[in-house]
Amino acid sequence: MVSAPPAVPDEAVTVSRLGSTFTVDAVMQVAVPPALAYAVLVDFEHMTRYVPNLLQSQVLQRSADGLTVRQRGSVQWGLFTLKLDSTRELHLNPPNEIRGQAISGSFKRMASQTQLAPQAGGGTQIRYHAEGEPGDWFPPFIGPAVVRRQTATQFSAMVAEMLRRQASEGTAKAVTPPSP
Repeated sequence: MVSAPPAVPDEAVTVSRLGSTFTVDAVMQVAVPPALAYAVLVDFEHMTRYVPNLLQSQVLQRSADGLTVRQRGSVQWGLFTLKLDSTRELHLNPPNEIRGQAISGSFKRMASQTQLAPQAGGGTQIRYHAEGEPGDWFPPFIGPAVVRRQTATQFSAMVAEMLRRQASEGTAKAVTPPSP
């Protein structure tokens, strides 16, 4: 059986490391409207259903323009298993932007920004940028590869969920009779 290529290949993610700080950038296109892409990216209550290696995803607090979210998971790379725990404050600007800042967890510091832009034909371009410093020792030679793979895997899962929801909505619309 041949599996489909990931929606976001490792090569679409750029990781650079300076000392103990990582910078991650990714740009992807998805054939769904920005509102749907955004809905999946902030669906923290259901994220464990479709993002691999994510064991817990919980909204701790809601405010007028944001959320406080706790997520736990693990990443395996060969003999290494890295446990991840993150509590982040997220500032939301639907459906255009999500900004996050770690307030506790596995990282000494972590900040991220996800921007969504409508594309011709109804699709969405998603740009992700993050800068962080792990709190624990991180393997110097494989660390960037682990971050690249994990970022690509997570975004591939979210893009697949966006497409699944798009298809599901399309099917539901197709079988719903028109109103008189």
